[in-house]
This record gives sequence, structure tokens and C-alpha cells, in this order.
Amino acid sequence: MLDKVSVSIVSHHFLFKSICSTPTTQSTDLESKTHLLNKIVLQLGRDARMDEYVRLASLYERQNNLAGIRALVNRVRSSAALPGSAISATTPHISIYNSLIKVSLAHGDSAAALAVFETLQLPDSKKEASPNTKTYNLILRHYLDTHAFGPMMSLFQHMIQSHVPKNSLTFDLQMLALYRQSKWQQVITAYGEMASLHLKPSINSYKTALRAAEKSEDFESLVLVHREFLDAAPAEPGVSQQWDRANVTHRVLAQISRDAKYMDTVVALFQEMKQQHVATAYTYQLVATAYCRFSSSSSIYLIAAVGLVDEMVAKGMVPTLTMYTAVAYTVSKQCLDTSSQMDASHVQNLERIYVGLRDTCKTSPAWALMEMVATVLIRAGEYSAAGDVLKDAIAMDALRVWGLLATFTGAVVNSKASISDAGLLVRLAVESVAAHASEGNDLVGRINQTEADACFAALISASGTGEEADAVFQDFQRFSEIVQTLNGKSARESAVTDGMLLRCSSSADRTFAFLDSLDSSIWKVSVRGLISVCAKMRSRELERFVDKLKKAGWKHRRVLVIVKTIADSIDGVETHVPGVRDASWSDSGVTEEEVHRMHDFAIGAGRGVVLN
Repeated sequence: MLDKVSVSIVSHHFLFKSICSTPTTQSTDLESKTHLLNKIVLQLGRDARMDEYVRLASLYERQNNLAGIRALVNRVRSSAALPGSAISATTPHISIYNSLIKVSLAHGDSAAALAVFETLQLPDSKKEASPNTKTYNLILRHYLDTHAFGPMMSLFQHMIQSHVPKNSLTFDLQMLALYRQSKWQQVITAYGEMASLHLKPSINSYKTALRAAEKSEDFESLVLVHREFLDAAPAEPGVSQQWDRANVTHRVLAQISRDAKYMDTVVALFQEMKQQHVATAYTYQLVATAYCRFSSSSSIYLIAAVGLVDEMVAKGMVPTLTMYTAVAYTVSKQCLDTSSQMDASHVQNLERIYVGLRDTCKTSPAWALMEMVATVLIRAGEYSAAGDVLKDAIAMDALRVWGLLATFTGAVVNSKASISDAGLLVRLAVESVAAHASEGNDLVGRINQTEADACFAALISASGTGEEADAVFQDFQRFSEIVQTLNGKSARESAVTDGMLLRCSSSADRTFAFLDSLDSSIWKVSVRGLISVCAKMRSRELERFVDKLKKAGWKHRRVLVIVKTIADSIDGVETHVPGVRDASWSDSGVTEEEVHRMHDFAIGAGRGVVLN
């Protein structure tokens, strides 16, 4: 109806203003609004004002209407040339060109956008308008998005030379460009320049500067920027979530907690977060691990780390696996490094923290940590607690637990404590090894036989001759059979084998059971070991022993010389053992000196002399 109704120019201007002030929520409303305003401008003709053209251009920009805004630019030029035009300027306002550049870039027509920008940089006598800060920012954003950092840096310099002021967005773009080129210190310099121009950084400027300070490990700048960030960011929960105060502070804590001189800052930030009720389990973890990192410089830090674990538990919070592990490792190291008696409070703390780690986190700790905790508890004589750790170790890897078991059983035996728990742990380990074997797992080279033998030897030496000893030896036989079947050979060394053989020598049946477990690897038993055992045998047992040695592949003459030496040296042993009486010394490979030494040795063994 507007084109059929004659209204005054003032009425048209008023109507234009009224329509502009009407809010639009739907895209259809925006299109209708633009259409009405465009008709009013057309009817006003030469009486249309520049601010009305600018407003219409902004509407085309909101709709990404490239054709509409191009037509508008041409119309402004035509209207400005009319006599009596209301447009005082002879060219479109720079805001209209900015809209044209922005919409052209949105349509992917960067060539057209750059061409418009070039015309705006012509000499004053030829250019239509002067580019302003927004114009430069539009082109800078385009260069940033296309990673054209060279032209972008040149444009920054041109902007300065043209005396076009930078705003916060300009610095955002500049800092992002420098950051993406890994120019960390230049980012921080640009951030400082904003303060000198009294410009308030945006959230993007803060975060870019923080990331650059992290990358360059410039902790002094990191702390400074972070404090300014906290002062500027809303503190109320739920307000301006994009500022993400807690996560930003976590990142800063993770960095500065690596340097001891910033520990006061770490603690201050932690207290601040607790006061604002935004401290999470991760916050506690960062601070606790920082305490642990520098605990060697001050025992106060270790106490503080343990205190944070207790504080979380008291608040109903669950310490993270990383936090539990760090504190447990640090307490263990403190206990093991001490040259004097362990601090009882440290041992108690370690026991409590380990239980929390295992039960609360529902997971087994790393093997290295389990090994340290078990070692501490064993040295402290806390065998019950150490046994619980060893159960976890067996469940994790029964193939490499034997070193810990040997340490445990040795300590228990030396302390004259009951070995029943140690025996149960060993049996549990044997059952686990059997389970591995039944599943067809490759055990070759994964079990340290020396450690396992030392474990069994300690148990056998302390178990006497009763049922408990028989149970231990049965476990040993079962274990040896499994390992030998899978490995194809024994990994025992002479020293361990001799020790086991001596501990078995109180019972002939146990001795031969042990020798059976050695099978073809019986040669690992030293001559001294054989003499030590044979010296306690009767004639019948010696015959049985000779047969076993022959079947095991020992050189016949060597065997006979050994047994003859024993038979000739010990009272009560008859010398009619088959083959012994006729043994030839000359071709046996044994020197006369060795014969005399074995003779003396056998006599000493037969009389119960301790063998060295």
C-alpha cells in the first residue's frame, strides 16, 4: 500500500525508524522487514539518508544476501549523484562496504572481498571510503582462517602505518596468528600491548596468552595473566560458562606446580578454589602431586599430601588413582630411603593409603608401587598387611612375584614368626602359575627360578619335619613340575640347589623327591652338595643315588669316585657298593689333591660339620 499512498518525507523517515525498532525473531520476519524497508528507501529516492542505507545493508548482511547488498551499493552511488540528494557524502559509508566484504567472504568469494578492500586502499583522490578497524579485522580473520600468515602480518603493519586503531578483536586475531606460528613470546608481548592501550582483553585473548605462556614455560607471565583472567572472569556458578574458570586454573596449576618457587601460588589458588566450592578431585590431585614432587626438600610437604587424602575422604570425596599412587609412592620412597628406623606414622599412612587405593579405586596399583609398598611393610615387620599386598601382586602377575615372596618368607623365618601365612601365599602363587599353565600361556623365561627356590628353601628350613613341611614340599614339587614341563629345563643355580638339597637331607624320601624334580639338570648340584647329602645316606640309599646319577647323565667314573670317597671316609658305611671298590682313580679325571679334599669334606659332613 505504501506505493499507492502519498505520505510526507518525514512520515517515510518515521515509518522507517519504527520498523527498524520492531524486534524480529524468525527469518521470515527478517525478510519481510527488509522488504518493507527497501520499499521505503526506494520511495524516498534522493531523500533517503545514509544511516537508512547503512541500516538496510546490515539487514542484508544478517541474511547473507550478497545480491541485495551489491545492488544497494550501486543504488547509494546513483543516489549520491542526484541533484539535491540527502546523502552528503559522494560515496557509500564504510559500514556498507564492510557488510559487502563480510557477505562476500561468507559466500566464499574471497577474490571479490579482497578486490573491494583494495579499492578502499587507493589514494584519497580515487578511493570511495577509508577502511576502518572493522574492515581490517574482516580481512585479518580471512587470512587467519586460510593460514595466510605472511599477508596477515603485513596487513598488521599496514594498519599501524595507516594509523587505524586496533581494538580487542584485532589483538585476538594477532595473538591467534602468532600462537599458530609457535611465536609464544610475541603472543605475550601482544597481550601486554593491550594493557598499554587500555583495552580490555576478551576471553579469547586471555586463553591464547595463557596457552602461549604454558608452551614457553614462562611461569611468571602465566601467573600474571591468570590472575588478571580470574579478576575479569565472573565468579558466580553458572554465569558465563565459556570463561571456564576451574579448568583454566587446573591447567595453570598443572604447569606452575612443576616449579618449587611457585608452591605458595599453588596453595593460594587451591584455597581460593575451595572457598568458591569449585575444587574437584582433580584439583586435590594436582596439589597433592605437587607436594609429593617436592617432599624431598621438606617433610612438611609429605605430611600435607597425606593430609589432602584424609581431607577428601572426610568430605566424602574419592581421591583419584593418580593421587593415591603419587602419595603412596612418595611415602614408600621416604620409608625406604631412611637410614634409620622407619617412622611408624609413615608406615601406618602407607598401609591406609594402599587400602584406599585398592578398595576405593577398585583397581590394582602399578607393579612397581606394589613392590615398594610390600617391601616397606616387610621391613617394618607388618607381615599381615604385607601379605595382603602380596595377594594383590599374585593376582596381578604370579610369574614375577617370587622375588617378593622370597623376601617375605625370608623375613618371616628370620623373625621367628609363624610361617603358616607365608605357606598359604606360596600355595596361592603355585595355584596361579598352574592356572597360567593350564591356559597354555608361555611361561618360558618369565619365572625367576632362583627366587622361587629361595622362597621354598626358606619355608622348608623353617617347617621342620611335620605335616607343614610336607605341604610345603608338595607345593615345591608341583611348582617344579609345571615350570620344568613348560620351560624344558631348570633354571636353578648350584648355590640354590645345594641349599635346597641340604634342607631336604633330613629325609631320604624328600631328598630323592627333590632330585626327581631336578631331572636332567641334576648336574646343577655341585660336588660339595652331593657329598653333603651322601654323607648322611646309608649304603642302600647310596646305591639308589648312584643309579639316579647315572640316569641323569653324570660321567660314570666321576660318580664312582665321589661315592667311593664317601664310602671310604665315613664310619658305618660299607664299601661293597657295586662298582665302587673297583673304581679307577687314575682315569677318573680327579686329582689326588681333590680326593684328599673330598675325603676331609665328607668326614666333616658326616659328623654334622657346618659346610661353607
